[in-house]
Amino acid sequence: PPTTDPGAPGTGLRARCREGSREGRRRAADRQSKGGDIHGALTSLQRVLNRPDDGFVRIENDSAPVGAHRLAARMLSAMPPDALRLYQVLYGAEADQLLVTARGKSDLDIFGQLVRRYYHTAAGFAACDWLASNWMDRGSYALAAAYWQQLLNAPVTRPRVRPSLRPPPCLCLSHSGPVRAA
Repeated sequence: PPTTDPGAPGTGLRARCREGSREGRRRAADRQSKGGDIHGALTSLQRVLNRPDDGFVRIENDSAPVGAHRLAARMLSAMPPDALRLYQVLYGAEADQLLVTARGKSDLDIFGQLVRRYYHTAAGFAACDWLASNWMDRGSYALAAAYWQQLLNAPVTRPRVRPSLRPPPCLCLSHSGPVRAA
């Protein structure tokens, strides 16, 4: 029978509450960052990235909502180099452990989770590179190229890019054509 409980699964109230929680964390991270509490801001952003489910949040002056994971990753990317070094110190060990698990199982889902949750760490970079190589080996050149473009184009990952990483994306692009952002 239909339920009249507004908080029941499948109703809008529960979804709005979850979105409010994400929005609250995003706003907290923004306030903390602007107030100089970088550790707090990184912690708030990581909480958003750690959630397995994503949701949309609305940003002032934007007409369309944005995915909470994407927004948290964008906010991390905009952090100064000192903050990103602190992020590596805070979350690098967790990311490294997840990378060991992903490699041990060769599990695409764990590699994807690693990229989503810890992209801004050395292990996140390695996972993104692994996924790109994996998709290239399977003949999914457009998907491989998208992962490599993410690594090559993001300011946060540029210092980790070595000359040996450049030829595979070129090969994928020649097979698939230009990759468009979603």
